[in-house]
Amino acid sequence: MGVVSILPTLQTSPIHLVDKADQALYQAKRTGRDRAISEELLTQPVQQLPD
Repeated sequence: MGVVSILPTLQTSPIHLVDKADQALYQAKRTGRDRAISEELLTQPVQQLPD
């Protein structure tokens, strides 16, 4: 199983998230049965608007 976690921003691409989950899935398949691979995608902090 491949699992990816992300804190979305306006710049976050759903395609990027699915691609990373797919990569984690195939990494789990390469390592054998009953495996789970997880990855946390770190995004740039959102800049606050001036008051």
